[in-house]
Amino acid sequence: MSKDPINFYFLSSGHCGTRFYHHVLRQATNAEVWHQPGHEDIAAIVNQMEGRFRKDPQDFLDMEITSYPRLKRRIDKRLSLPWVYGDTLNWMRAFGHMLYGYIGPERLRLVQLVRHPVATCRSSLADSRPTWQEDMSDIGFAEKVASQWVHQYACIRHQFQAIDDASVCRTVRLEEIDLENLRELYGFLTLDGFNDDAIRSLLQSTDQDVKHYHRTQAKVPASKEELRAVWQVCAPLAAEYGYAEDDQFYSDAPSRPQQQTSAAGATDEMGERPASAQIFDYRGLGLIVKSSSGIDCINIAGGPIAFWPRTQGAFVPLAEGGDGTPGQRLLDYFLLHGDKEFMRGIRASDANFIDSVLAESGLDYIKVNRSRIDEKWDVSQWQAWDGASLMGAPWEAWVPVTIHAVPYSTISGVLSGCDAQGVLVWENSN
Repeated sequence: MSKDPINFYFLSSGHCGTRFYHHVLRQATNAEVWHQPGHEDIAAIVNQMEGRFRKDPQDFLDMEITSYPRLKRRIDKRLSLPWVYGDTLNWMRAFGHMLYGYIGPERLRLVQLVRHPVATCRSSLADSRPTWQEDMSDIGFAEKVASQWVHQYACIRHQFQAIDDASVCRTVRLEEIDLENLRELYGFLTLDGFNDDAIRSLLQSTDQDVKHYHRTQAKVPASKEELRAVWQVCAPLAAEYGYAEDDQFYSDAPSRPQQQTSAAGATDEMGERPASAQIFDYRGLGLIVKSSSGIDCINIAGGPIAFWPRTQGAFVPLAEGGDGTPGQRLLDYFLLHGDKEFMRGIRASDANFIDSVLAESGLDYIKVNRSRIDEKWDVSQWQAWDGASLMGAPWEAWVPVTIHAVPYSTISGVLSGCDAQGVLVWENSN
């Protein structure tokens, strides 16, 4: 073993074989390789870095790891290990260039793992979409997932182009995986102990712990219409990785009509399904005033669980985002101080902090509804969870509140001077 073993990181969007590569690389006799190393507290930093890249790619490249002390401590700990350390999860995708500047070429290896974007986004859709979409194609949601793929790989590609060092950077396409390519990857990552029989067994494995099968497990598989929309968004960047449109994706998918844009145009077993308004560019603190508006308001919520609760109502921006703003304070609170327990709801201490932030911001007429504080959710019984109950519970970035009308305010204008119920929302740390 060398005196100074390397650290290696996979940069990817996820849903592209990271778990499989974890199992392959952890067979090495001189390495510690992880796929889920407890990365939740870094998630918001990744989002910030990718946002910085979209605004100013050069400013993104100028960032140094000293700006993120918690991340630096993690990296220093990995570098102090007497063996190779690796991580195949996608949590480091925005830090490749930063790590190159900090660690240097002798002790760093970066692997850009990519998969056909239609296959990747098909897995993402299968993994995250709500079950009530089983009778329609949600083109808007598919395009959002596709745009996320484009943003993430544009950021990764920009970092690789800036590093421009073949001894450090390697691009791997999942579709080209075979025994010899994996043997070569072992060499690139300075790993010992390549076992042909063990690796061949993993290549042939159908074990769920080795390979995820999101498409076959999906309650609502992606439709032809959604997958075509994904390709339209991803095609230009996908071509840079050597991918072309593949009709096989469409022939294997069901066909469903597109989602209607009016409440009267789509029905299901729950009655009329409302239209959805998606405000993805808003960053800050907002309020959904519950009402029969015919519009579904949605937010990503729940911290580590990261699901998409929704309710009918009117969305009211309360305060723009930025350092020191109410929304940023709440994001930071849950990112830095909140437990990262799966299915962790809002507790009394969280409600106290939220109420204090609202009061300090002149929004004391909004109070956390504490009727369901400290609820517990049994993860082993997840298949029996009721969706309406889940969305009515308090979560990070999705907190039911009571609104007391205030004269001459934005809120009272919406409510016509009446008390009401609502949901407080902000940017989720996941």
